[in-house]
Amino acid sequence: MPLKMKIREYGLDSLLLDDIDIPAGELRIIGYDKALIEAIDDTYARLEQAGELQRIHDKWFNPERTHNDSSPIALFALIGSVIAIIIAFLLSRLIHSRIKTTADRSEDINSMMKQALQMGNFYVFEYDIKANHMRNTYGLLIPDEGLSLADFINRLDPAIQQDFEQHTHSLMAGEEQNRYFNRRFNIGSEEAPDWRHLEGTAIVEQEDGKPRYIVYAVKDITIDVESERINQEMGNKYARMFETNLIAMSFYDKEGFLIDVNEKMRQLCEFDEKSEVFFRQTCMFDFPMLHGVYESGSREPLHICSHMYYPEVGLDKYIEIRIRPIFDEEGELHSYVVTSRDISAERTMYLEKIHHDIEIRKTYDAINVYEHQLTYLLENSEMFVWRSNLQTRTLTYSRSLRQSEYEESFDDYINRIFPDEKEEILKAFKDPDTMSKAFNIIHHFRYTHYSKKPAWHAVSGIPTFDKEGRQIGYFGVSRDITKLIVAQQKLKKETARAEDSGKMKSAFLANMTHEIRTPLNAIVGFSDLLPMVDTHEERMEFIRIIRNNCDRPTCAGAWGRIHQGQSL
Repeated sequence: MPLKMKIREYGLDSLLLDDIDIPAGELRIIGYDKALIEAIDDTYARLEQAGELQRIHDKWFNPERTHNDSSPIALFALIGSVIAIIIAFLLSRLIHSRIKTTADRSEDINSMMKQALQMGNFYVFEYDIKANHMRNTYGLLIPDEGLSLADFINRLDPAIQQDFEQHTHSLMAGEEQNRYFNRRFNIGSEEAPDWRHLEGTAIVEQEDGKPRYIVYAVKDITIDVESERINQEMGNKYARMFETNLIAMSFYDKEGFLIDVNEKMRQLCEFDEKSEVFFRQTCMFDFPMLHGVYESGSREPLHICSHMYYPEVGLDKYIEIRIRPIFDEEGELHSYVVTSRDISAERTMYLEKIHHDIEIRKTYDAINVYEHQLTYLLENSEMFVWRSNLQTRTLTYSRSLRQSEYEESFDDYINRIFPDEKEEILKAFKDPDTMSKAFNIIHHFRYTHYSKKPAWHAVSGIPTFDKEGRQIGYFGVSRDITKLIVAQQKLKKETARAEDSGKMKSAFLANMTHEIRTPLNAIVGFSDLLPMVDTHEERMEFIRIIRNNCDRPTCAGAWGRIHQGQSL
């Protein structure tokens, strides 16, 4: 009986044996060595034809059966044949085991390669040089009907078509055995292009010593390229933001050593060759303003205002500093971001503001004292501060200078004045020249807002203006001078009376002088004659005349009225 064997060949040089149906009572031997199989098959057929196989079978499995051995040589040949068959069978089993192991391993490798190709988004396609035809080997990158080399090149990025064509011809000519492949390929149509970035290797397969196929094993890296482009753009954007940021910013590693700084930080730290070396060689946690405040490995952010005093590089500034730790995806500390701001000017302004606030508080306290004193004076001197508004035609009065105590219109104000003064006041209100100057005037009111009795007020004021220089009203003081006016009127009356009394006294003295002049003349005349009289009788007569003149009623009354006038 002939032996039968089926072998199926798979890709990547792997072998897989089909199941072999062996009918009962048949023996089949499987192996790689075709010549050996054919020799065993020939020997087996001859033994079967000679009846030796049946005899051997009966000897081992049916000893009750007897056979006549015509020759011992035939028996030895039979035994040798059986041994050879057994050895061949064992070899066949060993070969079958190895084939199965190799097939299983090949199938596992094939499965792993398929999974790897699928997971890695790989494609395999080949170009048949003789047929000028490209077809998919794995994946669906090329249309099912395939493409010619020209059609494939037309689907590439126009900028690289010529370069790809040159490299392909180099592979076809056998000048190169493999080449790196990185191209943009359109898997869509011209109307609706779908560009993919492919990266891989092109390998030449030869036949009869000449290039026959070009196999392309490529990976679709479109997502990676797009992600890289986005990351690049984002990185460029953040780099520009980092460099053009208005905030001084720097990066330190987790050990506290400087990685990079932007331009604002360079300006803040006044970077030159010496200072840059200082900042790059000094650990951030050793800076005096952070030492003992922020320790190495700290995971919490920090925000402080400190004095940056580094005499080594000539820095003396007050800065606001923020430190924020950066963590990786596993939550481990990766680096620190430090932002700073020079607040030296703000600190100076703040200190000046505090000083100004103290001065303002002192001034405010002094104003309160002055206002209290002024209010006291206003309240006790019967004075009011008044304001007028030309637009609303109103006047307001106050003693505290803070709030209005009384308000009235211009018409009410004029109506309170005695009629004999109204015409003059109305004329002044209508005169623009008068209304734009300071004034002092005394008004006689029929009543006031705090009393129903007539009163005299001394009113003074100055014009007030808005930001545009337009007059908006008056500001001034109104003082009740009723008592002063009354006192002045009394003084006038007393002055008139005094003047009348003086006139009466002058007339009285003139009359008295005339009345006493005649007797005095007689007394003086006779007194002058006494020395000239020689006789005693004449002298005594003159003395008598003098006494008579002194005793006359006119003279006595005159002296009496004189004394009375002196007492008056």
